[in-house]
Amino acid sequence: MICASFSNNGKYLITSAKDGSASIWETSTWKILHCMESHSDQVTWAGFSHDSEMAITAAHDSYVVIYSVATGEIIQEFKLNSPCYTAKFNNDGCYIIAAPKSGVTTIISTLYTHKELFIQDNQESFTDARYSPYGKLILTACENGNAILWNSNPVYKKFN
Repeated sequence: MICASFSNNGKYLITSAKDGSASIWETSTWKILHCMESHSDQVTWAGFSHDSEMAITAAHDSYVVIYSVATGEIIQEFKLNSPCYTAKFNNDGCYIIAAPKSGVTTIISTLYTHKELFIQDNQESFTDARYSPYGKLILTACENGNAILWNSNPVYKKFN
């Protein structure tokens, strides 16, 4: 197992594995509801949307995949430019922030499948990215030990 996350409502757990699979568990019974095998390489991150209706995985195969928690079926998938360390929803589930190995953090609209915005710092390789609780800032963690705050307004500029 590589990653495990609880849903915000506490009803579900998602786990990920080196074989490219992820499983959604029901916490009241500790039984697997869905086993998703949509990745061809290890799944490095698995988590939930804030409303616990969608699950998300990011993997070394460069894909980010969104699933329905109710059915386990794929809702959307996105191919990034390199293996992905993490992908997380913003509070309303309209955007995902993904941190691929390339250092080009990607913000993806879940409402429009082809809308992507990029955050890049050519001197850093990002290992994690997440929204602040109210979505106004984005925090990226870097391989060199630095953390960078970014303004999440439509301009997506580095926050100084």
